Amino acid sequence: MIQLKRIILLITFMSMFFSTAFSYDIAVKNMDGVTIYYWKSSEYGELIVCQNESTDNSYSGRVVIPESVEYNNEIYMVTAIGDYAFEGCDVLTSVTIPSTIITIGWGAFLGCTGLTSVSIPNSVRYIKEGAFDRCSSLTSVIIPSSVKNIDGKPFDGCESLASINVDEDNTKYDSRQGCNAIIETSSNRLIVGCKNTIIPSTVTSIGSNAFANCYGLTSVAFPNSVTTIEEYAFYGCNDLSSLTIPSSVTIIGYEAFHGTAWYNSQPDGLVYAGQVAYKYKGTMPQETNVVINEGTTGIVPYAFTNCRGLTSVSIPNSVKSIGSNSFSGCVCLTSVSIPNSVTSIGYDAFSDTPWYNSQPDGLVYAGQVAYKYKGTISENTEIVIRDGTKGIADGAFTDCYGITSVFIPNSVTNIGNSAFMGCDALTSVIIPSDVARIGVSAFSCNNLTSVTAMMRVPVDIGYSTFANRRDATLYVPAGCKAAYETADYWKEFKEIVEMLDVDNYLEPVNTVACRSGQSALFIAMDNVEQIVGFQFDLQLPEGVTVAANANGMYAASLTNRNADHSLSVSKVGDNLYRFVSVSMNNSSYSGTEGALLNVKLKIGESVAVGSYEVKVKDTELTTADKTVINSIEGTATLTVQDAEPGDVNGDMKVSVTDVSSIIGHILNDTPATFIESAADLNGDNKVSVTDAVIVIGKILNDGNVSNARKMVQTEREPQ
Repeated sequence: MIQLKRIILLITFMSMFFSTAFSYDIAVKNMDGVTIYYWKSSEYGELIVCQNESTDNSYSGRVVIPESVEYNNEIYMVTAIGDYAFEGCDVLTSVTIPSTIITIGWGAFLGCTGLTSVSIPNSVRYIKEGAFDRCSSLTSVIIPSSVKNIDGKPFDGCESLASINVDEDNTKYDSRQGCNAIIETSSNRLIVGCKNTIIPSTVTSIGSNAFANCYGLTSVAFPNSVTTIEEYAFYGCNDLSSLTIPSSVTIIGYEAFHGTAWYNSQPDGLVYAGQVAYKYKGTMPQETNVVINEGTTGIVPYAFTNCRGLTSVSIPNSVKSIGSNSFSGCVCLTSVSIPNSVTSIGYDAFSDTPWYNSQPDGLVYAGQVAYKYKGTISENTEIVIRDGTKGIADGAFTDCYGITSVFIPNSVTNIGNSAFMGCDALTSVIIPSDVARIGVSAFSCNNLTSVTAMMRVPVDIGYSTFANRRDATLYVPAGCKAAYETADYWKEFKEIVEMLDVDNYLEPVNTVACRSGQSALFIAMDNVEQIVGFQFDLQLPEGVTVAANANGMYAASLTNRNADHSLSVSKVGDNLYRFVSVSMNNSSYSGTEGALLNVKLKIGESVAVGSYEVKVKDTELTTADKTVINSIEGTATLTVQDAEPGDVNGDMKVSVTDVSSIIGHILNDTPATFIESAADLNGDNKVSVTDAVIVIGKILNDGNVSNARKMVQTEREPQ
């Protein structure tokens, strides 16, 4: 009985809701005698076209919407077509939209199957989701230059749509190369297509629902520029039988090809779309071990969801992303091999699997991705994500209310959707310089007041990435303030402060090296503060490394500015080395300028003659009072040249050391650095005692090789 009362109350509530959902304020006939219904905009005193909820299909035939309406001796401007205003008006054949209309609302013409054409005036700025959904007779559309916002799938189910064109003066969207599509210009993202669309070679992504329910589409050829095909992109395209997906595509969204003839024709088992593992089709046998193909670059969301027979999966080192719920519900999955190449993992990718359930409470890692905080987090918790971590998964710390601080290492390049959403005790965060993506709602934290972005170029973010940004201060690297002030959503922070510290910084010094040799790189520090420690990353050119000393350690040392400081060096990435120096006694480095450390570089054989950039970045200088100064980047030029004849150890000079190196080579005790081309001074294509003698002569004759050769020849001539 109680349940019945609840149902009656629910029905009563819903009937009240729907009886007012399309209620109108005024009804006025246009010049053709057609009654048009309007809501009044309480904010501006303007009118919004709506539907008469008491009459099914209240509009038919030809409807001309006026620019203004006179009602009770007042003039009202008509500025919008409201949500679902013409929904289901299947006998509506044409609509004239006046140049006063700014917005075409959600589902405004939903199901107007008799509508064959529509002219959108150059006043419309916003076209909402589903505005022309299922207008099955609509054949063409022109987007004027005024349109600045198009929500998802405005032409979904328009099966007759064959021509799409964007006015060439539109600064937000375009239809480049006559492609019959709508492309978001700044991102090269194709957001609306039709059966005659040809994807241009400059498009990088296919948007969500871009071709959804495009029934006449039979084939698609993706250019090599495309890297991403978003969820539902070709959903319901039941005539789509031919796909050409290049290796450039590394991400494919959920159900991107659901209901297509292409997918339906695939045999049972793991279906691949190009080099992406798309979906396991059919019923998986018990005790199945899946080995994903080498060269696969991504795994689509829900690819293996509820595959109860799956016991283990081996993922190759080529995979970069694992989609949301990819393995959720795989109740027998006990073994997962996740390679270091993976930087992105979606929501709940491994939820309800024995593998995840067996992990201890705390931060669970999946390969080199911080996957999820498991269990209840205590109040006032400081999270330190371990060095080497490349990504933070979607939802990794969602609603972890106890987190008060988080350390994100410099190795992280991807911060997933909702990664820290709801962490309302978090007040500040530092984002490392190599982060290339920050997901939707990643830092939707109500009390976040300080954000330090170490990236020199602002990455793309969305409206909800930093939900509290208007109450927060943004700190950016020196010289980057202007870029952030013009970047979408970054520019909306309460204040943008440039981390310009011209008084305390590290900077490499220009140096010269010879091919296959070694060179000393000095790194100087200018400071006005008392600096007790530092950390920075040294970015070297391809083929250049930090040399090893006799003990097999990295050859780097502090200069006489050192007090009692230690120095550690580690390789943290391709051509990237991290230097850390601290004092156990909080001692300061001496002086305020000059070389602070000496790093020996080794130049590989593959490095060509030329000039290269050496960079000191992500520098943190620690003062005596424990203040951390984020220093600006420093750069220097490494000039590589051919070795001078006789300079066999590549130290940019010819000395007795080179003679010893040649003798050692002859005696099969070749030193670690030995440039054979510089040792063959007489050009006989071998290294012998004669070459050592020529080097000695070169030293005695102030570096003149020609005189040294003559001296050797003279000594050999008979008397």
